[in-house]
Amino acid sequence: AMVDLATSTILETAEAVARTAHDGQVRKDGAPYTTHFEMVVAQLANDDLRVVGWLHDVLEDTPVSSEDLIAKGIPEELVSEVVLLTKKREQSYSDYISSLRSSSVARTVKKADIIANLSDNPGNRQTIKMCKALITLCQD
Repeated sequence: AMVDLATSTILETAEAVARTAHDGQVRKDGAPYTTHFEMVVAQLANDDLRVVGWLHDVLEDTPVSSEDLIAKGIPEELVSEVVLLTKKREQSYSDYISSLRSSSVARTVKKADIIANLSDNPGNRQTIKMCKALITLCQD
């Protein structure tokens, strides 16, 4: 039971970091941005995935750094997944999506992220872009 306790504490930390860092941000429809993370995390099957699910946008959209996450006790191997999920400015979207195929964790979280975004009723162009990304992520 020691291990469960440890992962649940890390999961709680990840959720708290996400809720604090994204506080006040809203979705297109005006819903709090954190509802998006709840939808992503609800699709994920284990705590490692859920930790990364909570944190997947934090480096891109808030002042939080990877060093901050490590300092808060998020394991480095999970922080590196969050880094992988953070699109670099110079990366094209398709290169970014392709880069996620190297990691089953990043790939799984990104699929959940896209599925949550598709439920947000995106326009046609966005929908096509996201569906192409899902196809890429689902290839062996």
